[in-house]
Amino acid sequence: MIPFSIQYRLSLLSASRLLLSAFLLLIGLGSQVVAKSTGAEDFAFPPKNSWIFVAGLVEWQDVESLDSFPKENRQDDAMVETFRKAGVPTNHIVHIQDKKASLEHLKEALTSLLERIPEDGVLLFYYEGHGYVDKVNGKNDVFFAPWDASEKIGGWSMRGVVEQIYAKFKGRRVLLLADCCNSGAMVEAARQLAKSHPDGYKKERNTKYSVD
Repeated sequence: MIPFSIQYRLSLLSASRLLLSAFLLLIGLGSQVVAKSTGAEDFAFPPKNSWIFVAGLVEWQDVESLDSFPKENRQDDAMVETFRKAGVPTNHIVHIQDKKASLEHLKEALTSLLERIPEDGVLLFYYEGHGYVDKVNGKNDVFFAPWDASEKIGGWSMRGVVEQIYAKFKGRRVLLLADCCNSGAMVEAARQLAKSHPDGYKKERNTKYSVD
């Protein structure tokens, strides 16, 4: 049985460029649950075992509805460069920007990366751009805005991202970061995921988890 726990912190990031809310969600997997451990090594990203997914958007197809941001000093570029310099293999890094970040491509690229991560792998997920609330079947949901976000295409559900990672990730730890409005919705998605399994187990992979 693999212990699974989610530890989260919700914070505000005061960025002069975006002035957007940000959150930190830590998912610990392995013989020692992150929430129960105090060792600094539990939070490290060993280069050879690290896998990086970065979606950075500062412009969108719908220029009337979604304001662009300056391209100078992009945080997604800085994040990717930091991990490259630290020694993370190039084939462990997926970096998608602007026009290439369509909804379909983002979903497919994340699935592809998750399927390649081994049991000793750690994942960092980072989204930079717009986050927004919209109604789906009469109920509010929260989305990342892909390049082609529109009434017809829709957006990338934050809840869907959490569920996708939970369903397909086989590694030890995930660090999720978002620099966008309404990013706290991913924390709520993690809470709801836990509530949907009140017995603390996901039968499909015999995994126990909790939200702390």
